[in-house]
This record gives sequence, C-alpha cells and structure tokens, in this order.
Amino acid sequence: MLVAAITLPWVLWALVRTFGLDAGYPLVAMIAFTPYAAATALVPLVLALVAREWLVAGVAALALLALVVAVALRAFGGGEAAARADRADGQRLVVMSANLRFGEADAASLLALAREQDVDLLSLQELTPDAVERLDAAGARRLLPGRALAPRRGAAGTGLMARRPLRLSSSRSPRAARSCARRSRWPAAASCGSSRCTPSRRSRAAASAPGGRCCARCPTRATAAGRTC
Repeated sequence: MLVAAITLPWVLWALVRTFGLDAGYPLVAMIAFTPYAAATALVPLVLALVAREWLVAGVAALALLALVVAVALRAFGGGEAAARADRADGQRLVVMSANLRFGEADAASLLALAREQDVDLLSLQELTPDAVERLDAAGARRLLPGRALAPRRGAAGTGLMARRPLRLSSSRSPRAARSCARRSRWPAAASCGSSRCTPSRRSRAAASAPGGRCCARCPTRATAAGRTC
C-alpha cells in the first residue's frame, strides 16, 4: 500500500496531462512542471520493482511512458509542426505569450522580441497597470494597437494586444469561437480563459479577454458583460 500511495501522484499527473483535465487554477499552472514529473517518474517504478509490487509497477510504467511521450512531443515536434504550418494554405498567425512576473518584466525587451518575431497577437499574464504604462511608453500602442486588457495589481492581471482591433466578449460557446474563426482573416480565433471571441463590426478579426470584463482603457469600441467602454 505504501508503494501504491507513493506512485499515485505520478499516475494522477499523467492522467491530467494525457486527457487534458488541467482546467482552472492551480492545475493549469502546475501542468507546466510536467518535465520535472517525467524526470522523476522513474522513482515509483523502481520502488515498485524492488518491492515486487508488479501491478503497481505496471501502472507506474504506464505513467512514466505517458509523461515522457508528452514531454517528447513538445520538445521535438515543433519543427515538423512549423513546417506543416508553412505549407498550409491561409494566412500565418504568430502568437506570443509572456508572463510579466508581477508586471516587472522589461517592456523594451519584450516589444523588441515581438517585433523580431513579427507577432500578430501578444498574450500577457501577470499584467499590472504600471506594466501597461511602461509597454505603451516603449511603443506597444503603435506596434499592437488592438487590445483587450484586464490589468490587476499582483499576479491576477492579464490581457491581449494585437495588430488588429480586438473586442471583448463574455460568450463561452465553442460554436461562437468556431464561427469567429470562419469569419476572421486569421486562420483561428484567439481565446483566453473561458471567454471566446465574437466577430467585430469594425474588423473581421476579433479576440477575447479573460473574464469578459471591460478594461479601463479602450482605444477601440469594446463591449463586455453588457457594458460599453
């Protein structure tokens, strides 16, 4: 029983990662540590083999395999996926995600990377009001004028910046997201959290912001939860 209890965390981690059960906090954040879980997944397998717990060893081996495959696909599958995307028909959409570490990231360096990679859509986590001001001072409004921001103090803020206008939406319907993808000039609609995007009257490209809340600063007309800002 002791060996089975030790093995259980790796088994649960493998199940969550394999079947995409990492919805909501803190699982969505914890799943980023999957490479470390894979690196240590050999421990319960060895313990089970030493204890001659063959059933537990078999389950531990499956968990190890699932975690290693998950990490390997992310580590070595990027080049092939990029090649397929380049060969595919349609317009290329470059999406960049950045965690600002409580809003303290260097704004100039972040925007320099966005320019270098020709980013179309920038997703920001841990976005603070001060970080928004520093990004705008560094040229974010010129580079990525479309925005749907929900800055907060601490680590709760988030937002999207894009080359095209963005519109906030509180819709959670997957059908609405697919409809947006079909109507958009971009090959796929952007979404964040539980919100989905809806077509904008001012642009065919639209995206959502987490929580569907109206931001304090709106360079373009945006609606959220029945409010206009």
